[in-house]
Amino acid sequence: MSTKRPTTTPEEWSKRLAAVNVSKDDLNLLVANYLFTEGYLSAAENFSREAGLDTTRLGTAGGATYDLESIRNRMEIRRAVLKGEVETALEKVVDLDLEILDIDPSLHFHLLQQHLIELIRGQHIPEALAFAQNELAPLAEEHPKFLKELEKTMALLAFELPTLVPGGVQEGKEGEASAATTSAAAPPLVKESKKSKKSKDKDVSTVDQLPPMPATISSLLDPSQRLRTARELNAAILAAQGHAAEPKLPQLMTMMNWGEGLLLEKGVDWPKWNLHELMSSKRPTPSPGAAAAAASSTDAPANGDGDAPMAL
Repeated sequence: MSTKRPTTTPEEWSKRLAAVNVSKDDLNLLVANYLFTEGYLSAAENFSREAGLDTTRLGTAGGATYDLESIRNRMEIRRAVLKGEVETALEKVVDLDLEILDIDPSLHFHLLQQHLIELIRGQHIPEALAFAQNELAPLAEEHPKFLKELEKTMALLAFELPTLVPGGVQEGKEGEASAATTSAAAPPLVKESKKSKKSKDKDVSTVDQLPPMPATISSLLDPSQRLRTARELNAAILAAQGHAAEPKLPQLMTMMNWGEGLLLEKGVDWPKWNLHELMSSKRPTPSPGAAAAAASSTDAPANGDGDAPMAL
């Protein structure tokens, strides 16, 4: 006996979707929640203005409020971490809320660990050793779970540091210029000289004694390490301000994917759609005159926090 696979036609699917009443205000709040949580300051300001939301304070379901100044402070702290200026970030965190570090030893350790990594990256070895002994060792002694991470960080001193562009790998002309600057300031091992091959080999013999760095250790020098620290700090600041660490919109997308997975498990055939294709099909096509005006316009907004202007 064969069972017929449940099927939903595109027309029936569209009819069911149309029957769901979704408030425009709820959609605006979802988008605003994403922009404010992720810290897209310029986009948040533009969207709040176009959607008629309060540009100074935006209430949330939990009673807490967002304000543009809090986003500005939070993004300054995040940028400082991403640039390797951990001391600056720590000072701003203390000014913002001293209790953030007191109630979260893990965050405090990771910020201090990131500062130690930056000292080692900059070849400030005596300062790095003193900082590890005076700041990180007592914290690891109080919380033994941090000891393994501290040992892994200190292992950076046992290997030859790879040649890195400050702030991570860069592309294009700016990346080439940064690479050239780094190469010019590099030790004799990287910089070419007029010495004979024999004398050059003699000069670098002591450096060559250091083994290459394993990937598990070199990952600490990767830009993704700074990003992880910045995200952890950003989530802690949001929590201290009474907000969720993650925006609601990605959570809804995760729930949607989970629901589609259930439909697949039950063998239901329904019209599937691709988000990128849907957005492309809904994007209006500008007239030739409007396109030419946009191309020739020199009034493009300059977003200090790197946000792209948002067309609604």
